[in-house]
Amino acid sequence: KYLLILKGNQLRHCFSDPLKASCQPWSCSGHGECVETINNYTCDCDAGHYGPQCQFVVQCEALEAPVMGTMICNHPLGDFSFSSQCDFACFEGTSLFGLDKISCGPSGNWSSTEPTCQVVQCEALEAPDLGSMDCTHPLGTFSFGSQCTFKCSVGTKLLGDGKTRCGPLGNWSSPEPTCQVVQCAALEAPELGSMVCTHPLRVFGFGSQCTFKCSEGTKL
Repeated sequence: KYLLILKGNQLRHCFSDPLKASCQPWSCSGHGECVETINNYTCDCDAGHYGPQCQFVVQCEALEAPVMGTMICNHPLGDFSFSSQCDFACFEGTSLFGLDKISCGPSGNWSSTEPTCQVVQCEALEAPDLGSMDCTHPLGTFSFGSQCTFKCSVGTKLLGDGKTRCGPLGNWSSPEPTCQVVQCAALEAPELGSMVCTHPLRVFGFGSQCTFKCSEGTKL
């Protein structure tokens, strides 16, 4: 195409450029570089954006707070989209497995897998010898919040606390107790006599039994 312009006595030919498209500041939605092409233009989109005019933002999978934990997210470009960042924390008595902070990348993938919260474990306990143990486990066997009560058999006494609880750091509130056989005073054979004893649990302890006899010519 061309224009004919008459100026004075001279005829000038002014050619227009039919091949140049017009890139405008808004051509790529402010999220890409406008590239001139023949009779058109294309957009070279910034990271995390796509579409003819870079008008769309890459999305990541929506996340939820972990069980027994919290999630706080920041979404500068849209819910769970490119540049979104989520922080995770766990309740008392639980531990975070995974990273505490992840972000949505330009390919629509999170920088790491979503973390989980797992209940803190305490060392497993057993009933003491000559005693019994009764436990409750609200969150898991021998885990945070578990509570155990101990009792001793007849003729024995408890050494230590009769109750212990699993704390948030994985420690019991008191050490595991023991049951000790009740002790009686030691006996001796009488003069001019003899003594025979049986000790099912402990020497001169609960359940021990002694039989006495006197020598000939003496009486008990």
